[in-house]
Amino acid sequence: MTTPYSFDAYPPPRCSEALLRETLARRRQRCIAVVLALSGVLLQLAGILLGILLWPDLPILAITLLLYPLLAAAGGGAIAVVYAQKEVRI
Repeated sequence: MTTPYSFDAYPPPRCSEALLRETLARRRQRCIAVVLALSGVLLQLAGILLGILLWPDLPILAITLLLYPLLAAAGGGAIAVVYAQKEVRI
């Protein structure tokens, strides 16, 4: 039985323990960043829902709770643009 791949045609890629640990650390940092971003979005959503619920009783607090996520999203977008221009890798 012949194999469809020729493993002797090319040298194997260089791989060391330090490279593997660095790759694992980068993946872990990305996972943590995603979890933090999702938790921030959920917290903003909770604030919006609380603002909607408080609208009849406390309209000033409700307006504050409804405007805060807009300001936070604008700030986050500005930070994302700056990091995208600098090409910072997470």
